Amino acid sequence: MKTLPFLLILISATTFGKQVVKIDVGKDYRSYKNSELRKRIWNLEQAVWQLQQKVFELENKKEETHAWICTIDAMGDSFSATGTTRVEAESKAIEKCTEKRQNGFFCKHPQCKQ
Repeated sequence: MKTLPFLLILISATTFGKQVVKIDVGKDYRSYKNSELRKRIWNLEQAVWQLQQKVFELENKKEETHAWICTIDAMGDSFSATGTTRVEAESKAIEKCTEKRQNGFFCKHPQCKQ
């Protein structure tokens, strides 16, 4: 029986996912009936759920759009590479440099930026 309320919340949340929930602020709720307060709580839960979904969406976009680029200047040549993380971009730049410069002595200390 404990899973039934969870399923109802899940179904309702996906049903109202497209509709933006507006919350009224600054009312005195002491004179409200119990059923009105329950509806208020339900609306607040929907609004929080929508905000969480938006935050997750924005966080995922943030990770996708911020790419790292690293450059190594070695003996007159420039080697650069990109990656989703700094470590990935550094290792790709070092790899490109060592392919051209056999021993990789000058392929150290890449300059990276996001």
